[in-house]
Formats: sequence, C-alpha cells, structure tokens
Amino acid sequence: MKILISQPNHEGNLKQLQTELALDYDFDTVLFPEGYITDKENVSIACALANKYKKMIITGYRDNNKKDRALIINQYGKIILERAKTPMDDRLYIAHPIGVGMFSEEQFDEWISEAKRIAVKYNTMILGTSHADGSYRNCGISIPIAYCIDRVGEPVFISKNDLRTRIINLKTKEYGFIERTLV
Repeated sequence: MKILISQPNHEGNLKQLQTELALDYDFDTVLFPEGYITDKENVSIACALANKYKKMIITGYRDNNKKDRALIINQYGKIILERAKTPMDDRLYIAHPIGVGMFSEEQFDEWISEAKRIAVKYNTMILGTSHADGSYRNCGISIPIAYCIDRVGEPVFISKNDLRTRIINLKTKEYGFIERTLV
C-alpha cells in the first residue's frame, strides 16, 4: 500500500484534497488531518472524489455537534469507518489524522514519543499528519507535524515545519516528496 501524506491549509472547500487525489503518482490512499473536512456536506463530496479517483481517504471531520469524528472512505466512495474520534475502548490505529500543529517543542516531542510507544505496543506502523496552518485554540503557535514510525518504534521520517507532501510505500518503508506547492 502506498499512502500520500498531506499537510493542507484549512479551507472551507476540498480543493487541496481534489488536487492531491488527481495527482499522476502511484498511491492508493491519502491521509489528511482531522478537521480538514468541515461538515457532513463535504463528507459527501469527499465520497464522490474517492470514487472518481479510486483512492481511499483517511481523515476526520467535525459533525454538527462540533465533535471530532474519524472517517475512512474506500476507493469506491463508500464510508467504511465513521465514529467518534476517541473511543472508550483501546483500539489499534495506524493512521493518525492530527488537527492543527503542535503548540510547543515539548508537545512535539511528547507526540512523537507517544507515537513510538504505540507502534511498539501494537507492533505496527504509525502515520500522522497535521494541517500546515492553524494553532490550537488560537494560541498563536503552530508547528506542523507529519511522521511515520515503524513497528519497532524507529522513525521512518519525522517532519517538523516541513510542509512537503510525501508518498510512503508501507511495504518497503521508502518515501519520497512531491516537489510542488499546493495552492
């Protein structure tokens, strides 16, 4: 499986998602931050885009009650997972759509340490990404983050303030950058 990991800006429409899905690169899935999809109407649009481009979408969105929801749409535009972001039971995640960036160096370090711990505990690869812009509760600081940690807790890559889009091949743990800037 090849996953495109994006760090888009916040936006009300899904222009950056559509641009990424339309890329002429070899990938099966896109990972976008939580909150990129802003409402149920945009969920329907994302489903249509997944079907059009035959790509799986992993992200999160805000429902009408302003609660974060995890969302996975398969390559046929069907929702295969839609649930509260933080369930009560302990489950395995390999994809971690993060909302805004980190608000301090300490939080960045803590986030990466936790991803490593989870990777080792569940013997699985962990992928994460945040928005390129925005700050937690408007604190004024945003450190965009993206990462891939392998099953033994070793970083495949850790990105801090590097907004390039990446494609990672989960079989080989190789990744590359898409050398262009999204508008």
